[in-house]
Amino acid sequence: MMPVGPPIAFAPRTLAIVGTGLLGTSLGLALGRLEPGIHRIGIGRRLEPLKVAHQRQAIDEFNTDLAGALAADWIVLAMPLASTGRVLCDLARGLEAGTRSGPGLVVMDLGSTKRDVLLQADRWLGELAGVYFVGCHPMAGGERQGPEAADGMLFAGKPLIITPNASTDARAKAEVVRFWEALGMRTLEMDAAEHDELVARVSHLPHIAAAAVAGLADFGRAAEVASTGFADMTRLAMGDSRIWTEILLSNRDKVLEAIEAVNHSIEGLREALENGNAGEVSRWLDEARSVRQAFDGLRGGGQSA
Repeated sequence: MMPVGPPIAFAPRTLAIVGTGLLGTSLGLALGRLEPGIHRIGIGRRLEPLKVAHQRQAIDEFNTDLAGALAADWIVLAMPLASTGRVLCDLARGLEAGTRSGPGLVVMDLGSTKRDVLLQADRWLGELAGVYFVGCHPMAGGERQGPEAADGMLFAGKPLIITPNASTDARAKAEVVRFWEALGMRTLEMDAAEHDELVARVSHLPHIAAAAVAGLADFGRAAEVASTGFADMTRLAMGDSRIWTEILLSNRDKVLEAIEAVNHSIEGLREALENGNAGEVSRWLDEARSVRQAFDGLRGGGQSA
């Protein structure tokens, strides 16, 4: 039987949010609205985003030193993917150097890809007694970034994907599920490889397609005649290029597979158009329309972020 570690803080009294960008600040706002008893600590490398999050009352205090998070019951990693390994390393060193009393520490991340994050978490936190890591990905966001764009309702009604592995503590996972469901998210579980494959198709590929279509408008007078369809299709292209470069490179094998799949689909349409095959063109469009209608039915016709 697996030994039982220190008790986990159910409903944390103190929660540290490392990274007060769109997701971190939105989380702080949501907690302030639904769980006002939780003390929220903002942690970041730059003072300006922390000050904005504090002014918006998304956090109760802030610190530019990661050590400020070590006394929290739970820690949420909401910084860019490229920083995850460094922060996990620094967190582990801080925990090894200090002493914690009370319940075990729950750590979760909000990263857009999961395979490398889980490897890094096992590397740095796996041997620390009483530290429980749970990989999470809230499928919520927008083209605007930073604490100014944060919204306390950002997570409501959206999917929250949990990606456990062999080292994930079942109690910690259950508490993390309860945490996100209290914020209005619908939780589902899958392994990291499946997660990365699926988000490559439904999140990363749409951004690539939006950027490609937006780039085509820089041709003659195309942008002058563009209207609603172009605006709807290319909204995602307004996302932060630095963040999206990190995301695409972190999941590049699955993104390349998704690009190959969509190229194959478009090649089928191209052949149908070359041959003047109206039936095949119609079938191609109808299949896509059916999938989109099924998606609307799944989410109850609501609008996506």
